[in-house]
Amino acid sequence: MANIPAQTTPTQIIGNKEHGFPMIENAWDFFSSKGTKTVFISVGTGASPLAELDLLEMMGCPVHIFEPSAANILNWENVKGVLKTRKAVDVKGDFDKEALSKWVLPRNVLTRHELPSFYKGKVELNGESVTTVNVHESIVNICSEMKVQEPRIDILKVDLSGNECAVLDIFLLEGYRPSLILVNWSESPDTCYKTLSAAGNLQMLGYSLVGKNGNKYLYYFTNKNYYEMCSWEEINEYNKNPLVKVLVEHTLSTVKAKTEAAKNKTTS
Repeated sequence: MANIPAQTTPTQIIGNKEHGFPMIENAWDFFSSKGTKTVFISVGTGASPLAELDLLEMMGCPVHIFEPSAANILNWENVKGVLKTRKAVDVKGDFDKEALSKWVLPRNVLTRHELPSFYKGKVELNGESVTTVNVHESIVNICSEMKVQEPRIDILKVDLSGNECAVLDIFLLEGYRPSLILVNWSESPDTCYKTLSAAGNLQMLGYSLVGKNGNKYLYYFTNKNYYEMCSWEEINEYNKNPLVKVLVEHTLSTVKAKTEAAKNKTTS
């Protein structure tokens, strides 16, 4: 898989104009070594299926959709019906109508009426009793079905209004680091403490923000974990934040080295 310079990555909008997500322009090239074995996980459903369908059309891989809402599960079943027949007469509503223009195999849209969690059980979500599944077991099973040797996630899309922070936490705390994360923040990270914490944690763990469309953000994993730059066990003078302390010391050391180099150059 190729690396991308996060600051200059060209992006495009997948999905329709109103509900679209940012995505890197060269998605197929980026995942070309994995091809149809690209592991694409989607949690929750937005107002349109086109973001998922656009990606499937580009990649040719399946999407595994974890959806806690029974109504949205039905919407996706209707989408598969339209993809199968490609006839307007089979359209049940505005959601599946958008699938008419897509060339996607219905078998590549795999839905699960479940919510990823640490534990198996039941939770109440938006007035509906939802089955929770162990996220690691689920990913292991999905990768096994796809004949992917090591459990991984290549693309993670989260669109679960009000619960996106908790869902992201579950995947990250289980050790998964998807190459790309698409998330629909329920509120802007700069205006809400909950989403601020979640967005900040993503970037501290090594994700760079490479695109956004409204509250829909695209992150790319750089593998630069800033938490690992310092020790979180040391008691330091003046109770400074350990990471800030390391950054300040590094900056002062760099400035000193450059100053000394400039002096040596002047006297030589």
